[in-house]
Amino acid sequence: MKKNQNVISISLFAATLLIFLFLNIKGVAKTICTAEGNFTEKKTNVETYLSNSVSGKDIFTELYGEIHNILLLDIIGPFEFIRDESKIMQRKEYSYDIKPFVNSIESLSDILKDRNVPLIFVQLPDRGRNFLASDSFEYFGKSQDALVSELKNYGVDIFDVENAICDKEVLENYFFVSDVHLTTSAEYLNARLITDYLTDKYSLRFPQYETIFNAENWDWENHEFWGNLGRSSGKVFSGIDNFVTFLPRFDTKLRLTIPHAAIMKEGTFKEVLTNDFEAQNNPSIYWVTNYGQFPQPSYSYENLLAPHGPKILVIADSIMMRTNTFLSLNTSLLTVLDPRAFESTDNLAEFFQLYSYDAVIVCGCDYNFFKSTFRSTFSFDKLPTMSNCNSGYYGMWLDSCNDQPQSQQGAIDISTIAGKNFITLVGWAADFSTNQPLSALYIKIGDLVFQCEYGLARDSVSEYFGLSALQSTGFTITIPVEYLRRASTSEIQFIQIGSDGTYKYAPVQYAFD
Repeated sequence: MKKNQNVISISLFAATLLIFLFLNIKGVAKTICTAEGNFTEKKTNVETYLSNSVSGKDIFTELYGEIHNILLLDIIGPFEFIRDESKIMQRKEYSYDIKPFVNSIESLSDILKDRNVPLIFVQLPDRGRNFLASDSFEYFGKSQDALVSELKNYGVDIFDVENAICDKEVLENYFFVSDVHLTTSAEYLNARLITDYLTDKYSLRFPQYETIFNAENWDWENHEFWGNLGRSSGKVFSGIDNFVTFLPRFDTKLRLTIPHAAIMKEGTFKEVLTNDFEAQNNPSIYWVTNYGQFPQPSYSYENLLAPHGPKILVIADSIMMRTNTFLSLNTSLLTVLDPRAFESTDNLAEFFQLYSYDAVIVCGCDYNFFKSTFRSTFSFDKLPTMSNCNSGYYGMWLDSCNDQPQSQQGAIDISTIAGKNFITLVGWAADFSTNQPLSALYIKIGDLVFQCEYGLARDSVSEYFGLSALQSTGFTITIPVEYLRRASTSEIQFIQIGSDGTYKYAPVQYAFD
């Protein structure tokens, strides 16, 4: 009987596959015929069509997962996703060199030791602790073990969350089965454990500890949730999780600042710390991103009701987004940086000059996080200085300030920032000693330094100078107006780093008049 059921199920699956192909062959053919470009570009267009416009995709995916259940298979695709013995979905990781990330942490550790600021690497429990295939399969837990070993050898403080939990029942509800992230109860627990660790070991004091970590002070709401590890296998195969959203019952007042996006807003927990997803009975809503500011590279939460709380810097990927939400209510300032979004730039150095942090936390789960690098100091301080060239305005040109065109160089009409929270500058700059783009461009306000987004397309520049190499010389930067007040200055300076990164040019000044 069982054998007959399997034959029937497989036959239905095969028939569905044929129907699926029939329904989509016309769309795929049309996409190929209308797509422009080479083979790779056509292939990309077809993949986009299959991901977004394919007919019957959801039904096919569910049947695809169900046939795996019938055949007792736990592997989806070419070892892309594996369901382990605990029915938790595991994601394949690809081999990568952890040394660049380790070097970044070691450099950060040296700087923080000089400032007497603790650096804590948060080691999360192993998602694959019951994963029998782990010896022959690369996944997060294994790569984290190798990383932690390297950091321990260098003397980095490791906070082992699993050792702090010491409760198998808690660990059973720690992970989503269908998503790479943690359950809300796990992130709430992590926030408390990290707070306890900072208090016990480093004597930091958190003003609202009793309020925040009393579960009765929160409104918790359950939602069906289908995570990112189940999207290729269907709900039947991966299972449906329970996502718990939360809102405080106590008063809150916070300010969110996202410098790169020119966003600053002030309000309650819901207005500032959530993205105000509508509560619907729809498991496809990706509730994880209702918290935090993914995919922004950096942002800060100021707790306006706890001005004397500690200042914490968190270097993390999305595994900490809800944890950060809880921590932000117990600190005066919480800054979040995701090095996946600003690899090899100086964002970290920028925040070190802006704030005196009481602790720095590092935590991640994505292999893209652990293969990223970041710099803790500005890279141009000791470079020799060359004289500016005369092309443009000393090798550059400022086109606009807050979308207002610049009629002259060297001065910026102060009315362009009147009543504004941010300054956005747009222009171009080049290394005319080599007729190449700069390797980097910075802006300096008093003692504060910030890296511009550089390398944007500027066809007009390359056409004007008749040099195709100058096509990628555009820049933009957005900074809070507050930084001018903080530096007590009305002047800004641009620092141009030569094309090979071995020299810099004399600062180019602009004054707000």
